[in-house]
Amino acid sequence: MSALMCVAVLHAQNLTTSPLTGQTPNNIVQQHLAGDGVLLSGETIHLNGGGTMQLTPAKFNNSSNSVSAPQIGTFNSNGFNFPIGSGLIMTTGNVSVANGPNSAGSSSQSVTPMYSDPLMNGLASSSLNGCGALEFEFIAFADTFAFSYVFASDEYPEFVCSSYNDVFAFFLSGIDPVTFVPTTRNVAIIPHTVLPVTINNLNGGYTSGSASNCQNGTYSNYYVANHNTGTPGVEYDGYTVKLDAEAVILACQTYTMHLSVCNVGDNAYDSGVFLEEGSFYSPTLEISARALDTTDTAHYLLHDWDTLVQNCKGADILFEMARPNLTAYTVEFSYGGNASVGAHYLVSRISPEGDTVYMDLNNSSFSFQDSAQIHVYLAVNPDTTFEEARTLELYIKTDYCEMYTDDDQFDTLRFVLMPNPRIQIADSTFRVCHHCAELTAVVEGGGPMPITYHWTAEDTVQDPDSLTTACNITSNMTLHLEAVDYWGCMADTAEIKVEITEQPVANPIITPTFGCAPLPVVLSTQNMPDNCQIAWTLTNDTLTITDSTNNAHLTLSEFGYYDVNLWLSTAPGCSDSILLTHAIHVADYPHAAFTFTPDEAQNGQPVSFFNLSEGDNITNYQWLFGDGGTAYDTDPVHAYHVINSENMLVRLTVTNGDGCADDTTMIVPVVDNFALWVPNSFTPNHDGNNEIFQPVVNDVAYYQLEIYNRTGELFFVTNSTELGWDGTVNGKPVQTGVYVWRITYAKYADPTYYYVREGELILIR
Repeated sequence: MSALMCVAVLHAQNLTTSPLTGQTPNNIVQQHLAGDGVLLSGETIHLNGGGTMQLTPAKFNNSSNSVSAPQIGTFNSNGFNFPIGSGLIMTTGNVSVANGPNSAGSSSQSVTPMYSDPLMNGLASSSLNGCGALEFEFIAFADTFAFSYVFASDEYPEFVCSSYNDVFAFFLSGIDPVTFVPTTRNVAIIPHTVLPVTINNLNGGYTSGSASNCQNGTYSNYYVANHNTGTPGVEYDGYTVKLDAEAVILACQTYTMHLSVCNVGDNAYDSGVFLEEGSFYSPTLEISARALDTTDTAHYLLHDWDTLVQNCKGADILFEMARPNLTAYTVEFSYGGNASVGAHYLVSRISPEGDTVYMDLNNSSFSFQDSAQIHVYLAVNPDTTFEEARTLELYIKTDYCEMYTDDDQFDTLRFVLMPNPRIQIADSTFRVCHHCAELTAVVEGGGPMPITYHWTAEDTVQDPDSLTTACNITSNMTLHLEAVDYWGCMADTAEIKVEITEQPVANPIITPTFGCAPLPVVLSTQNMPDNCQIAWTLTNDTLTITDSTNNAHLTLSEFGYYDVNLWLSTAPGCSDSILLTHAIHVADYPHAAFTFTPDEAQNGQPVSFFNLSEGDNITNYQWLFGDGGTAYDTDPVHAYHVINSENMLVRLTVTNGDGCADDTTMIVPVVDNFALWVPNSFTPNHDGNNEIFQPVVNDVAYYQLEIYNRTGELFFVTNSTELGWDGTVNGKPVQTGVYVWRITYAKYADPTYYYVREGELILIR
C-alpha cells in the first residue's frame, strides 16, 4: 500500500496535458480563455435597440473548423509548483511533449499537417515549422485588457543567444487609442521594457552562440531553469515566470488577438505557450460591501442578508476597478424590499472633491471613469422610528458599452435593516425609608435586541448586570448605571442617587374648624421632613377638593361637614396618612327679608313690619328703624316722628343657631304732618255750638295751654291736647270780652326744643 501511495504522489507532481482535437476554435476560446469584461469570437452580441451581431469566428492555424492537430489542448499542473495551475497550451508539436517529468534535453513530437504562420516571418531567422496559431476577435468593456501566460521551450538553455531559436508572439490588431490609426503590435513584452519575450531576450545566460545576439541573463529574474534530466514537473528545460500580456485599447471596439508559437529551421526542441484558464479579461467593476461602524472605520466584508443597524453599523459599498478607466460608464441603482429610502435609510457617496453627496437610490446613477474607487455609504436613518427589521435590496446595473446589451453587469446587495434608537438613560433619585431594597432606571432606545447593563459600585447591588436589581443600601450614595446596545456601539450612563429619608408623621392643623360659608381655612402640618410630598383631600356630600401644599389656604363655599385626609410621603413606601371625619363644619347663612305697611307713614302713625326671612334655626331678629329705635320681635310695630318729611333706612339682621347672620334694608318714607290751629273766638252760651275753646294740635311730646285776662291774670291751664277752656274760672262764667292764650309745646321729633305761641281770643255769650 505504501508503494502505491508513493506512485500516486509522484504522479501528482507532474504536469499533464489533453489535446483539444475535435473542438472548434470558438469553443476553445469561450471555454478556456474568456474571463470577465470581454466578448469573444463565437458569442452572439445583442445590440441596444434590437438586433444582434457576430464577431468573426476564431481560427486555429487559419481555420475556423474543428481542430485536427494536437497542437492545442488543456493542461493541469497537478500540484507541481508551476506558475500556472491550469489552462490552455499551444505547442510547436504535440501538446503531450509538455508532460513531466523533465526526462530529455531535446524533446519534440512533430505533427501533421504542419502550419507556417506568415505573421511570424519577421521574427524568425529561417523557415518556420510546426506553428500553433490561435486567432480571435474580442471586445473589451474597459480600455485595457490582459491575460496571463508562461512561455516554455526545450531550446533553453542550449540555444540561448543563437540565431535560430524558436519564436512566439501575441499580436494585437485594431485602432490605436492614441493615434486612432489601425495598428498591429506584439503585446508579449518583458515587464517594464519594450522588448518582446524571446529566448534571446529572457534567459538565465547563454551557453552557445554569441552574446552580441541577446540579453545575456539580463532578465533572469523572469526565468526558471528546468534542465536537470529526471526532475519532476514539466518536460521543457526552461520557462518564464507567469507574465501578463496587456495593452491599452479603446473600450467597446473590436480588436483581433493572434497568439502564435513556431519552430524555427527544424521541428526539434519543441516550445510551448501556457495560457491561464479564464485569464483573458478586461477590468470590470468589483462591488463589495464592508461593515462600517459609527466611527466611520470600515471593517469586515458584508455578505448576503447581513444586518445593518441604526446608529451603529452601516455599509461601505466599494466600487473598484483594477485600474482607472479612460472611458466613462454608468452605474445605475434601483431598490426593493420593504424599507423606504429616506424614511428608513440614507445613501451618500464621497465626491472627487471630498464632499458628501446624498443620493436617492430610486433610479439614481453616477458616472465611473477616472477614479479607480468610489465609496457609497449606506446607513439606517438615525432619526426614523420603526419597530421591526426591514429588508433592503440594492439592484446595481453597470452599463459599459452603450451599443451592446451583453456587457451590462448586474449585482444585487441585500441587507436587513435593524432598528436601534439611541440609548438614553434618565438620571434619577430613589428616596426610600430606612433602606433601599431595589434599584432600576428608565431606559429609552436600544431597539428590539437585548441591552447590556452594568451597575457601579458592584458591591452595593445583588446583580450588577441587570437593569432592575435587589440592593440593601442604608445611607445616601450615588451609583452609575451603564447601558450598552446589543451591537456594542452605543452606550449611555446615568447617575442614580439613593436618598434615605425619615418616616413622615401626619399631624394636621385646621384653622378654623367651624364657620359660616364661604369659610376660609388654613391647612398645615407640623414637622414635615424636607423633600416631603403632601396631599390634602377634603370631601363632603357633593364635592372633593385637593391641594398639595403645606399651609394651604382654601375657601369652602358649600355648607356642610367636610372630611379631611392628609397624606405625606418622603419616598415610595415611606408615607403616613390620617383621615379626620367631619373635621370642618361650614354652616349655611339665613336669608333676611321683610315688608311693611303702610307704604308711606305719617308722623306718629304706627308702621307694621312683617318678617319674610328664610333659613333653618333662625334664633334672633334685630330691627334698626333708622330713627334710633330698635326691636327684637319677629313682626314689630313702630311709629315715626320727624321734624321734616324724610326716608328712614330700616335694617333687619337675622341670625341662626350657628351664628350665621344675614341682613337686608328697605326705605320707609315718613311724612311730617305736624299741625297747630287756634280758633279766635268761641260762644259758651249752652246752645251746643262752639262751646269750648280748644286748639287743634298733633304729634307733640309736650303741650301746655294757658288762658289770661288782659291784666295778666291766669284763668286756665292744661297739658292735655284733649282738654279746652269752657269760659269759666272756678266754675263761674266769665264775662264777654277779649282774652289772651299761650301755648307751649315740643315736637316728638325734637322733644328738647320748646315752642311758645300767643294770641287773643273773643269770648261771646
